[in-house]
Amino acid sequence: MSTGLIPREFLNAGIRKIPLHNAFFRYNARTGRVRFLSTPYSQRYETVKRPRIARKTPGSRSGFTLVEMLVVIAIIVVLVGLVTPAVQSARAAARNVECLNNIRSVGMAITNVATSNGGKYPVLSTAGKPNSGWPIRILDRMDKAALAREIRGGSIVRPFPYVVGFTCPDDDDSHKQLGGLSYVVNAGYIRGDGIWGSKDDETHNANRITWKDGSNNAALNAAISYATGVFWRKETTTNFKPTLDRVTRGDGATTTILAAENINAGPWSTIFTGDIAFGISVNYDSEPTQIGTNDTKKTALALEPDFDLGDSAINKYRDTATAGQAWRPASYHSDLVNVVFCDGHAKSIAQSIDKFVYARLITSDGMRYGQAVLQGNDF
Repeated sequence: MSTGLIPREFLNAGIRKIPLHNAFFRYNARTGRVRFLSTPYSQRYETVKRPRIARKTPGSRSGFTLVEMLVVIAIIVVLVGLVTPAVQSARAAARNVECLNNIRSVGMAITNVATSNGGKYPVLSTAGKPNSGWPIRILDRMDKAALAREIRGGSIVRPFPYVVGFTCPDDDDSHKQLGGLSYVVNAGYIRGDGIWGSKDDETHNANRITWKDGSNNAALNAAISYATGVFWRKETTTNFKPTLDRVTRGDGATTTILAAENINAGPWSTIFTGDIAFGISVNYDSEPTQIGTNDTKKTALALEPDFDLGDSAINKYRDTATAGQAWRPASYHSDLVNVVFCDGHAKSIAQSIDKFVYARLITSDGMRYGQAVLQGNDF
């Protein structure tokens, strides 16, 4: 279609396209006709938009600056420094709780054995008799009945296996190790010269100390010794049986320690004193020093003002002692040790506990022989 010349009347009007209701007419000079265009020009062509290109200003660049990077690193370091101690503290607390649960289970197993045996505690061990230590006697109550039967039948070969509940998770030398043991029982006051700390000792018993009681009566001396602890070796000279009722009638089950943790304990299969027991070393020079006054049985266990725990202090030689030669409680629980009492409750006691209070927590009937009464808020 040729547009030709536009009529004069259109040109005079200055109009080349005549809009009408949003449409246009186009004049054809050859035919003299005007053609109707139904679609406006504005809609007959697509508008192509050019993409906008971001222009970089001189000197501009993307990414972090060195200062920004250093600030971010510094913030991360500070956050790690704040979080790490909290995580470590939480993990240590969790391990301590696990240890408390384990020693509580050991205490419950011992109490269950005593309850089913007329209230009599298992003996510490029998001198000269293998596999007679208290840990073996409670295996049935630690869900290890099959293992106990093997031991009694003599069919098990050493080393003895790891027993869940016998170790503290912080005791790396024993935890999940064959024969590992972290918990030892209360063997009372122990003669300091010639016995205390001896490797493979089987001689600690109630007849080793002559107390300042004003007599040379062997039976009375043994009775005083029995009042200093809970576990004793089986005796042929006396018919004494340590019982839960005796502790309850004495100093009380709530204030008498039944067992404590010791990272220097030996295998649970042994019968030796230092491997499976703890106590308090008694300074001895033909008779006890620092314990007992007036040569009368009423004060035979009274603690003198100069009383000192010596090598039996909590955590003494913790980092240098060898297994079986440090007969005191010890742990890696940040200056705490976990203990279980004769009534079954377990708790942590501080390494800095008053020495007189600690010495009275060991005795099962110390008040009968001159020791002061303990209160719950004393420890």
